[in-house]
Amino acid sequence: MSVITVARTYAIVGVGARSAMFAGALAGRRELNLSLSAICDSNPIRLDAYRRKLACEHRLAPAQVPATQFDLLLRDPALDTVIICTPDNTHADYICRTLEAGKNVIVEKPIAINALQCSKILSALRNHPEANVKVTFNCRFIPWVRQLKRLITSGVIGEIVHAELNWTLDTRKGVTYFARWHSDKEISGGLIIHKACHHLDLLHYLLDAVPERVFASGRRAFFGSENKHKHGIGEVAGHYFDADGAKGDPFALHSPLMEQNRELLLRAAASDGYRPDRSVWRPGISIEDTMNVQVECTGGQSYHYSLMAFSPRAGRRLTLYGTGGQIDFCSESYSGASGKPLPPGATEAASTREYLIVHPLFSVPYTLQVERADGGHEGADEPMLDGIFNPPADEDEFNLRPGAEQGVLATLTGAAANICFETHEAVDIFRLCPELPRKTSLKEYLR
Repeated sequence: MSVITVARTYAIVGVGARSAMFAGALAGRRELNLSLSAICDSNPIRLDAYRRKLACEHRLAPAQVPATQFDLLLRDPALDTVIICTPDNTHADYICRTLEAGKNVIVEKPIAINALQCSKILSALRNHPEANVKVTFNCRFIPWVRQLKRLITSGVIGEIVHAELNWTLDTRKGVTYFARWHSDKEISGGLIIHKACHHLDLLHYLLDAVPERVFASGRRAFFGSENKHKHGIGEVAGHYFDADGAKGDPFALHSPLMEQNRELLLRAAASDGYRPDRSVWRPGISIEDTMNVQVECTGGQSYHYSLMAFSPRAGRRLTLYGTGGQIDFCSESYSGASGKPLPPGATEAASTREYLIVHPLFSVPYTLQVERADGGHEGADEPMLDGIFNPPADEDEFNLRPGAEQGVLATLTGAAANICFETHEAVDIFRLCPELPRKTSLKEYLR
């Protein structure tokens, strides 16, 4: 891996939980001559707490910039790149303003939440070819994903024709999206964009495919005020951090990270009114918890994707169908048992299930050890951060560093699905966003 010593200066806008990963990465790579010059946020209480945290944990002393002065931040001639970690509906605006200032962008997924925002980003990028955008699709860096990509590239099952990916969130994870800002579709685009963009990009990446025609269905079958009677839940408190707020609610939010930062979260709420501990049974939740998507691609491939946010098990099952066989991958676990007795004659199922099976056509199927690594997001975060802050000089053989156009493809697939949820009619992605050129391979989108 090459070592880049040219000084580069970064700023972070949005100092929520995800931004800590980038600040820590900059602090841990000082030998690369990287610096964090400024942090920016709309909440002054959160901004000041974050500044003190950076000083204590990383010996960093960036300037504090309120969100209202973001454009002043961009005037700094030493600033190279802005890292965007704000709520999803604001990404496009910050990206466009940064590109117009001639600065580079690193943006948390999703790149945007609708087709109009995607169009604005592509136009800004076209008008400022000197700048670039990197989208942090860390799933591409998970060891088992890279293992699958190598298998596909080797041709062991021939040309990939179709894929099926079923993703489940257990209630401990799923509940977090319905308590926080993600539960407002106007902010997050719904789970089909905020969460599923990772998974949709994963399918595009493995298949080297470009989505074109989308049909989808989705609904809220579990969470929300209209569903609480299904679980025997009566009146519940509006916020889980309040005294007795979680009593009588078996789905109450229990997040160690949020508990650890409870006082800060409550103090920050005094500034902007936002509480991340809202009841998942309150009125006004506007996102789906159950969704299915069928996609046809420009190169002839197709895939099916489903996401459920309330399973007893967390994990994913993926099948890749090729002209020379198929690959089956599964990784699932359940987070805890209730202690209820098993039915007569039953035995407890394994808490985890994981396998990778290759089925060559006309040959004996065989099992491979699933590749794993320690670290955040199944070992993906560190190699992703290396790819961002210290990319290798050689060619990106496996297309691990997606740019704006590939990020737009994932968002447009989710945006098309959102339209389908309402109209029950198929949607053509390229009609949604004419600014995106139609190609037949994901690798052809280089920006």
